[in-house]
Amino acid sequence: MVRLQLKGTILRAGLMSKTCTVRVPKLRYHPIAGKEYTRHKNYLVHDPEEKGKVGDLVVIEHCRPMSRRKHFKLETILQSATQWV
Repeated sequence: MVRLQLKGTILRAGLMSKTCTVRVPKLRYHPIAGKEYTRHKNYLVHDPEEKGKVGDLVVIEHCRPMSRRKHFKLETILQSATQWV
């Protein structure tokens, strides 16, 4: 069985134990105007090693429920965030 995988950016990390918040954008088309627009959804993601940093581009995968709102786990980090000096 193929599990749902989504790509997004980490918004919050380190505030909750083994958890980070990931924003996943979705591209939609307006039925009348015919233009593209973007919608976002935030997911709580299980990060057991706490590898994720704010701004990282990550892939998350659906898994069994870890808590009431947390049902995704961190699969891979595609691109690390750049540090602003």
